[in-house]
Amino acid sequence: MTEPTHSSTPTDPYAPYPEATDEPPMRWAVVFGILSLAIGVFGMCFQTLGAVGSVAMDKLLGFAGMEISPAPSIIAWTGGIQAVINALLGIVLIVGAWNLLMRKPIGVKLVRTWVIARLVMVVIGFAAAMLTMKANIEWQVVMTGEIRESVRKMGTVKEADLPPLINEAEAQQKTVWAIGGATLAFAIWPLVMGYVLSRPRVKRDLEAWEAAARDAV
Repeated sequence: MTEPTHSSTPTDPYAPYPEATDEPPMRWAVVFGILSLAIGVFGMCFQTLGAVGSVAMDKLLGFAGMEISPAPSIIAWTGGIQAVINALLGIVLIVGAWNLLMRKPIGVKLVRTWVIARLVMVVIGFAAAMLTMKANIEWQVVMTGEIRESVRKMGTVKEADLPPLINEAEAQQKTVWAIGGATLAFAIWPLVMGYVLSRPRVKRDLEAWEAAARDAV
């Protein structure tokens, strides 16, 4: 009597079993959807705070009893406008990420739009930072002196413990590192998502979602 054969057993002894070659169904949409959703929410909050800080830093520190000069207008305007645009892009990412989790084609399209727009804003942000670097450095030097003097007037801190002063060379070094770090940080996730959405597996899943959406109509 011969033993029954199983259709799932490969005839080629070196061939993998079918279940071993199947990629988990659309796991990427869950992983990158959740991560993009979290980054979108965090980024929108961060950019909103950035917009407020760009135009009202002196007023915010004023609540702590410190008197400082307002940011130069070129810094306030460029920083504020970028923060507002990036906050709006955060909304696009949030909506796109949510639709990724729902397996909707619009999710992929929105996230792709966000990737392109966010990378454009990274370039614009870098250019704006370089354009305003001199004004930014001068403002940092003035602001640290004003903060130090405000703390001294409060009389709650010993002279040796007052915030240190910085010169233009120190401020320039810190600013250059800050610009480079921010540019790299803001470019990482758009580049990651751009790579993910360009994968063949994602394109196949998108076609399947679009077909399912047409069938549902």
